Amino acid sequence: MPPLEAPEDYRRGEMQGLRSKLFETYFGFDTRSLAAFRIALGLTCWAELCLRFRVIRFRVSEAALPTVPGSAFSWVYRALLQHASLIVIVLCAIAFTALSLGYRTKWAQALTLLGVTSSAALDALGGKADMVFGSLCVWSLFMPLGERFSVDSVIASLRRREQQSPKELNDRRPIRTPARRFYSLASFATLAQVIAIYLMSLPAWLRGDAELSRAAWVVAALGTVAILSPFARRYTRGFAAVVMPLLHIALAVFVDLGIATISLLAFYWLLLEDAHWRRIAQSVAGWHKRRVVFVDEDCGFCMWCGRILARLDVLERLEFASNADQDRLPRSISIAQANESITTLEPTTGRVQRGAAAFAALLRSLPFGFLVAIPWELPGLRQIAEPAYMQVANNRLQVSLWMGYGACGLPIPEGTMPDVSDETSPAELFKQRALAIAREVSVLLLMIAMIAAWSFRR
Repeated sequence: MPPLEAPEDYRRGEMQGLRSKLFETYFGFDTRSLAAFRIALGLTCWAELCLRFRVIRFRVSEAALPTVPGSAFSWVYRALLQHASLIVIVLCAIAFTALSLGYRTKWAQALTLLGVTSSAALDALGGKADMVFGSLCVWSLFMPLGERFSVDSVIASLRRREQQSPKELNDRRPIRTPARRFYSLASFATLAQVIAIYLMSLPAWLRGDAELSRAAWVVAALGTVAILSPFARRYTRGFAAVVMPLLHIALAVFVDLGIATISLLAFYWLLLEDAHWRRIAQSVAGWHKRRVVFVDEDCGFCMWCGRILARLDVLERLEFASNADQDRLPRSISIAQANESITTLEPTTGRVQRGAAAFAALLRSLPFGFLVAIPWELPGLRQIAEPAYMQVANNRLQVSLWMGYGACGLPIPEGTMPDVSDETSPAELFKQRALAIAREVSVLLLMIAMIAAWSFRR
């Protein structure tokens, strides 16, 4: 029987466990949550821009600009301001779209911050909402928002490994970026900023006479405590992530606070923990059917499409097979037909689809792929989609040559593709540590500057 643990060691272990919980609660976010936050931030910025658009357009209209009778300069000034405002709106829309998709994410983050401040300058109607949007964009500059669920992550995975066969396409481990918890002062600053906003808003809500104001105060107080609780985060943060957005939606509907109500909706995605993401994956996977995809492995363009699908298939609902595999190919489909166009098979129902219909079915197996698949299945467009697909399928060898692949195969024979080592070189490790230190120092200096500015205003 092993000796009993000394009380001092037991208390020391409890303290280490408490410090670990506090550190994880206040300084860390899941990379999947950061990706969802990126998408939500881009969409809320789009909503904010749409709400501002009418006001911005009115401010630069002929009715809103002063004119001097007989002065040509006033007309020139009006035209320049109208075109400048339109350019700002278009650039903002491009930046917000790139942020949502995760394309050139760091540049998109910087341009989004610039776009938020620019639209706020054209319309000073946002008030506190401008501060919330601005602070979220500032702190997110120091977070890896493009590590998951992004175009950048797909491009990085394609560069990291290039599968040469359907069998390799079915092995997702080498191409999947594992989820991790990102720790930084920027996480703490984001959390502190939102909590400070609620602490400043709670007294005003409590003084309200309306029943909604008092109910909002109770819900906001409970949500604030749930966000700060380091214990049972699966339940407390799950409560805050569900209830607090509903509070803001209720305020938007019944109180009509406009931009101020949507400015915090993106934040709550950051509260999702690993247990939440596992539950979401299990639930969402049940909504998507499993399908077998028959791929022409001798076609470079076809294999490139398969590599894209394998990376987008985060729920692993697709299984890849060779179109030359007669044992697995449906009996109703010959090898010649399989070579003509893509073929899919639903194992549970035995349903077989080819061509544009199979492509739409593949999209439906991907998360949110139905949004892209619906246009392919609409009456009228379906008749256009099939000839367009066949045009691409009939010229796939020329497309393969244009992309740099062999007409009857990939540039590198199967089995000769070098594996990418997971080991990090000392120089790269030093570079990562130096960048991490520089990031934390920058966040700390920015926090000090913001606190000093706030104290000076007080």
